[in-house]
Amino acid sequence: MNHLILCFLFILISSKIFSQQSPFIFNATFQVDTNSQGFEAVRPIQNGYLAVGNLNSYNDYSAFHIRIVNLNGGSDNYYVFQGGNYHSAIYSGLAIQKTHDDNFILVGEKGISPYDTDLIIIKFTVSGDVIFDKLYQLEGWNSWGKILTISVDSYLLVSVSQPVYGGSEPAHIHLIKTDSVGEPVWEQYLAENAIPIHAEQTLDGGFLISGYQYNDATGYDMYVVKTNANGEVEWERTYGTPQNDGGSMAMQRPDGLIILIGVIRGEVTTGKLYYAHLNPSNGDVLYSVTHQKYDKYSPGSTPLLLSDDRLALATLSYGPPPTWEVAFTIFDNAGNIIQETPISSGLPGEDYIRDLEPTPDGGFILAGFNYTVPQSSWVVKLGPNGEYCGTAPCLDSLFVNNITPPLIEGGQGGEQTNQATLYPNPARGSTQITCTLPPQLPFGVLELYNLQGQKVRYWVLQPSLYPSQREGITQTLDLEGIAPGMYVWRLALP
Repeated sequence: MNHLILCFLFILISSKIFSQQSPFIFNATFQVDTNSQGFEAVRPIQNGYLAVGNLNSYNDYSAFHIRIVNLNGGSDNYYVFQGGNYHSAIYSGLAIQKTHDDNFILVGEKGISPYDTDLIIIKFTVSGDVIFDKLYQLEGWNSWGKILTISVDSYLLVSVSQPVYGGSEPAHIHLIKTDSVGEPVWEQYLAENAIPIHAEQTLDGGFLISGYQYNDATGYDMYVVKTNANGEVEWERTYGTPQNDGGSMAMQRPDGLIILIGVIRGEVTTGKLYYAHLNPSNGDVLYSVTHQKYDKYSPGSTPLLLSDDRLALATLSYGPPPTWEVAFTIFDNAGNIIQETPISSGLPGEDYIRDLEPTPDGGFILAGFNYTVPQSSWVVKLGPNGEYCGTAPCLDSLFVNNITPPLIEGGQGGEQTNQATLYPNPARGSTQITCTLPPQLPFGVLELYNLQGQKVRYWVLQPSLYPSQREGITQTLDLEGIAPGMYVWRLALP
């Protein structure tokens, strides 16, 4: 979502006429023969989306599968990694991350069965070429691949390791910090009987890991642990009731406050969605609110922090069959639900959304699967305000009816602002943007609108990885094919 917007009028002159193309929203499912497949993660790429998931077929064939989905919701390419007669799986939208050299890295589990697995990471290009893969084997232990975080030159693999099936030792959260080519730098074992669901690097360089934990007194509880940069525990807490509660995901806002969202027990047979603010120094609950819908209401995807500290999430609610609803949900900074859009694959059976990511056009891409056997992969593209085209298959062109007014007043032509300048302006063929991006942002997006409010084109601005070099970014913008006229541009920061 847009964090800061700058709007300016400028005259664009071009010698060629261009047929305007507006952004698309879509809902699409994919199935290959009798294979069961599902998406667990999705990332925007140039002119489309890269979706990753699990594939299982007859004769115990298993693989990681990658599908390139274009901007219209169609499939441009499809390939598999580590295919063979054994078990392989990923479990989360955080199982894949884009690296700082514009490639991707995936973490998962691989083994002869679900009860005898090792951790594996694979670095690959958008075209499916493997750069490297690493298998991490612990003799006498079974490792479940879970989630991954990335810093500039290293990876943190967060998994669960336990003795081979049938042993008496409990499972532990297992951290492996590696260098940029996957070689281990350090390892740490954290809580017993805990399962990680979410992880991220904190503002102080440490790590925040969250999920659920089991103990004899209260059963399953929400669980959060904060570590330093070396994976050493600074504090850990559980949250919930004396009954079985559910899993949780913890995120740190730019102001340092930690948001926790999870499942807490209501009545004996129900579960409520739980939203809380935590003290970053010790995990104490500063504020909380719950929401109830049907018998159980819970997070269904990775969370996404938006501007003004709002939170976007795919939620899952269900009650007595056939009540089952997946919804795109936005919470304000106090945890109140301010938007909820039900979404569906249109297939019979249960739908799940596993991942939710922002897109360069200001919208959202969601990925998951339909559980009906054989499972189908599922991807949904929403507009900036949650616009939804309906059940799959559907495709709509999205028109922006109103141009967003500027938050910071700018000038015309080549006038300088605190954030960005386009020059030359007026322009023919191309122009250049010079801008400054805050050091914590991975990219910015320049959007171009005509005076009817339709988005004509956008460019992703890729700054330097090093904060000291992020000022004065200059990037050439290709204007060929855009009709002459007056346009509005805005710099959108995630």
